[in-house]
Amino acid sequence: MLMFEHPIVRTAASGVALVRLRMVAVCARAVRDVLARVAGWRFTTRADAPRANLYPVRIRRQLGVLLALGGGLAGRSVLAAGQPAAAPVPAAAPPQPGDRVAWPTVTLLDGQRWGPAQAAGRAMVVVFWSTTCPFCLRHNAHVEKLRRAAAPDAPGILTVARDRDPAAVAAYLARHGYGFPVTLDHAAMASALSTRRVIPLSVVVDRDGRLRQVIAGEMFEEDVMAWLRLG
Repeated sequence: MLMFEHPIVRTAASGVALVRLRMVAVCARAVRDVLARVAGWRFTTRADAPRANLYPVRIRRQLGVLLALGGGLAGRSVLAAGQPAAAPVPAAAPPQPGDRVAWPTVTLLDGQRWGPAQAAGRAMVVVFWSTTCPFCLRHNAHVEKLRRAAAPDAPGILTVARDRDPAAVAAYLARHGYGFPVTLDHAAMASALSTRRVIPLSVVVDRDGRLRQVIAGEMFEEDVMAWLRLG
């Protein structure tokens, strides 16, 4: 094997350094093969090290340059590996039941902004869903019925579509006659309420802005309509 593939070098270098050294090895082999075919030069392997004088002077110099380059790359990688890694910044944990919710400001499907001011002083029901989820379709029918039955002092409703195409979401709402507000800013809402990936996912926040419930899965109509009493 070539000198810069020696096990000692593998042990000393980091994973990144090994990749670089192997690239240098590939280049060295390519140079060796070309010179062997074109000029008829003869080369030895690592096992033939005592007969290293069989290397032509020119190729020994070229391999020396490659060795130096590989050593420099390995040295820099080892030094970099020795530096202490920056401590990762932990993501803020979503609230637990009883915690106060830090409402984000998001953009609704119709372009309006929704934020803490819209949630202040009222209970909120937030439903996560997707246009491709059959369980969400039935659940959303109950949410729409809740919206139509709601009195002025009833809980507010906001839904979060886990979709990327606003046009597809708008077509879905029109096709099923849903009029509840929708945002596609699901990352911000999930960070504020719940990072669970289950849909449908219903989140209830009381009028004091504290998380009351996180309910995974499709619900019965009577259970959804019971949220009318949250206000």
